[in-house]
Amino acid sequence: MLEVLLCLVALGGDATTDKPAQAAVETSVQAGEKKKVPEIVKSETSDETVELYEIEEQLVQHVNIERQRLGLRPLVLSFDLMRSARSHCTWMCWNNSMTHTRAPVAETIAAGQQSVPSVMNSWMRSSGHRSIILGRYSRFGVSAYTSRSGTVYWAMQFQ
Repeated sequence: MLEVLLCLVALGGDATTDKPAQAAVETSVQAGEKKKVPEIVKSETSDETVELYEIEEQLVQHVNIERQRLGLRPLVLSFDLMRSARSHCTWMCWNNSMTHTRAPVAETIAAGQQSVPSVMNSWMRSSGHRSIILGRYSRFGVSAYTSRSGTVYWAMQFQ
């Protein structure tokens, strides 16, 4: 399996860490701590599971709060979309480039916001991003990583 986290630098970390953008974590969870949620993030084709970082869990919560506030069903995490979002976010970090993926998914990306509320505010104020987040999708994957230059890159992919 492709390890998508090797090129990333967590704020305060080094180039070999596998930590996501910890500057944006707003809870008391220690940097880099993972939460295992196999009942939520399962592969559609096997029993594989993926662990969520706290920042990813916060993104999931914020997206579903926005959807539920408008009477929409919450989105379900997809193992495959989590892997794809992480891979693309890694690519953006490595290349210091905010560019959409070529994968056949709806996608919201951002760069520079330092917290989940900040990136969600940016996305919800953009009609295009808002329409994706509130669209008729049922599954999604999320990711946030910090580049060597300190820029936080964000990606969410939907199907």
